[in-house]
Amino acid sequence: MMDWISSHVSVLQLGVSVITAAIWVVYLQMLVMSVRRQRRTVLTINRGAGDGFAARIIVSNLSYEPVYLRDMILVLHTDKERVVRNVTDLKELGQDDMSKELEGTVQGPLGMGDHIDVGSFNGALSRVDDRVRPAQGTITRIEVVIVAARERVTGVRRRYDVVRGDRGMLALEPVDYRVETLSQRACHKVLREI
Repeated sequence: MMDWISSHVSVLQLGVSVITAAIWVVYLQMLVMSVRRQRRTVLTINRGAGDGFAARIIVSNLSYEPVYLRDMILVLHTDKERVVRNVTDLKELGQDDMSKELEGTVQGPLGMGDHIDVGSFNGALSRVDDRVRPAQGTITRIEVVIVAARERVTGVRRRYDVVRGDRGMLALEPVDYRVETLSQRACHKVLREI
């Protein structure tokens, strides 16, 4: 046995070296994937304090690093049309209500683990120009799109169907319980539609 090992030592060394290199490549891949996952921007949009148009829109940053919220876009669907509008600025607040610089807008930094209340669905609808805003009863779906930036532009989209809830009131029901993450290209496409 020892004679066979000593005669094939170079082949055995090569085999052990290849196996060691393969193990290090697997470890390196795991490390790179872990770092990429930590650096990925993770935002979420939720409906809070009700399920109707008076419900609040809450944006949370679940990333390991802060992000800068750039835009809030509302996409309104009816049976006949699709309206896309930027509703970043909070027009429902008067000039006297804004004590800080970024209080009248959705824009601004959002720290790790922080959230921001960007207003109600009614408030967001009121920021859509009257000439193009469909009547509340004709809206069949609302999409809320948040565009943020860190090193690159990224975004999230949450869709809500408008349904008749309890007691005949209009309610917003999430189409999917997951938030759709938008690529940089998809964000630019949505921003061009405005």
